[in-house]
Amino acid sequence: MRTFLVAAVAAMAAAVTSTQVPKLDQDILKTHTVPAPNAVEFDKLLAEKDVVFAKSLAPTWKQLSAAFSVLDNAAVVHIDCDKHESLCTSHGIEGFPTLKLYRGTKFEEYEGQRSVGALSDFLVNRVDAPIHNFGTDPSSPPPTPVLNALLVVGLTFLVGFSLAGYLLFFRPGRKASPPAFFSQPDTSTVRPGHGAVYKVGSFPNPQASLLEVLETAVVTNGDGAFLGRRRFDAAGNAGPYQWDSYAAVYDRIRNLSAGLQHENMIDPTPGDGRRLLCIYMKNCPEYVVAQYAAFYAGGAFCALYDTLGASSTGFILSQTQGSTVICTTSELKAIVQVKASAPTLRHVVVCDVVIKAQADLDLCGQAGLQLWTMRELELVGTKHPRPATYPKVSALSFLMYTSGTTGDPKGVEITHANILACAAGAKDRLNRGDGAVCFTPASIHLSYLPMPHILEQIVQSVMISAKGRIGFYQGNTLKLTEDLVELRPTHFVTVPRLLNKIYDKVIQAGGSSSSGGGIKGWLFKRAVQTKLANLKQGYQAHPLYDKLVFSK
Repeated sequence: MRTFLVAAVAAMAAAVTSTQVPKLDQDILKTHTVPAPNAVEFDKLLAEKDVVFAKSLAPTWKQLSAAFSVLDNAAVVHIDCDKHESLCTSHGIEGFPTLKLYRGTKFEEYEGQRSVGALSDFLVNRVDAPIHNFGTDPSSPPPTPVLNALLVVGLTFLVGFSLAGYLLFFRPGRKASPPAFFSQPDTSTVRPGHGAVYKVGSFPNPQASLLEVLETAVVTNGDGAFLGRRRFDAAGNAGPYQWDSYAAVYDRIRNLSAGLQHENMIDPTPGDGRRLLCIYMKNCPEYVVAQYAAFYAGGAFCALYDTLGASSTGFILSQTQGSTVICTTSELKAIVQVKASAPTLRHVVVCDVVIKAQADLDLCGQAGLQLWTMRELELVGTKHPRPATYPKVSALSFLMYTSGTTGDPKGVEITHANILACAAGAKDRLNRGDGAVCFTPASIHLSYLPMPHILEQIVQSVMISAKGRIGFYQGNTLKLTEDLVELRPTHFVTVPRLLNKIYDKVIQAGGSSSSGGGIKGWLFKRAVQTKLANLKQGYQAHPLYDKLVFSK
């Protein structure tokens, strides 16, 4: 007497699923009869299922047959060779202890233990995708292989879609913490019936000048990159950023200051005795060199800029009694034109050329001005070095003229303490919370907001105190996005008007391929929407979109 197990191969194997041993229903076991097919029925089983046969292990074999009877593609059957001798002969069924698993006309010999557990494990490992018949409607036809395949594909799609949704909407677990508020009691305000008044004390009062802050960065990070610019080729195309170190920039500052002092170009002005250096140019490394050269001499600088107008430039030079203006050749003509209204003006220093053009020499000579290059004065300084004259923290650092609402520009006196206090507040606020540290030696700042304005001065002082890098734009705000892509700053300081322009360019660039639809355009829009929603919730990073979309 022989016993057989029949199991069908699934229409589609599910790689991500695993077969489990069917749970044995005791009610089924009580009423279950091991099928005993004849030759015709057995051939039909071979065509539809995989067949395993063995010597009867009753009642073990009945338990095994009942357990797998819940599967439509598996069946344990009983073959009686005494009744079906031709069946056993045609299929090579031999006596005990032979046990075979049939897959169609092919078979596999089983040589393990004859226990329910061992046999179940053997069968489970070979039934890749069992088809369950739950018997909810006996009159309904059993599932077809095509239907089962569709179910597997649908389930796989659902799992994949859910996973994709999780990635698309995933928010990192670390949020930027809000700033902590500090206060300290002012005991001098205590009086009967009233306690101390609490005042903000989140950062200490500045104890050093801007020059000393820079010197600290030079000592601790002398070889680190400091000021960067993009050089232009013969065709006018901007190249990659090139950097000068903190030590190299400080050498230029020291030499320029010594040269200015040696040539009496930053002498104390009559009346208040201040040493004042006027600067008139767009943001560039030489602007920083010039203003810190004034600090090195114990003086301050006064900013001139186009938006005030030519008449305002003459007014400022006259009111400040400035004797020297550092500029580029682009501003040279404007300076010469206002010479008549600035009688104290004697020197003009151009920083964007090494050799002075004869036309510029003639132009300045006719106006009674002496023309220098910054390089000339730096060479003078190397031959006539001067020690630093450190300004007090309460001393003037920056004379900032504003347009005002009426009349002539108004000069606002900004001290070293003013700038450093604002810088300390910004650093204290922005360097708080996980993932919110803006200012470190690895930080990169794009300088394009006018340096005559206080915001850019504050940010640059923060960057210097953090020993970070400052990269300057090309001088054209229309190409600002090109500079952003090339520099890749770690933060972006801006104002609403420029931010709107940049936003429009970014959206236009990201959505150019999506104007007519498409996956790329949809992905960009989805990334922007998700990023904005996350930022409102305090999440600054997105593991998928930052790499897939915003890093491009």
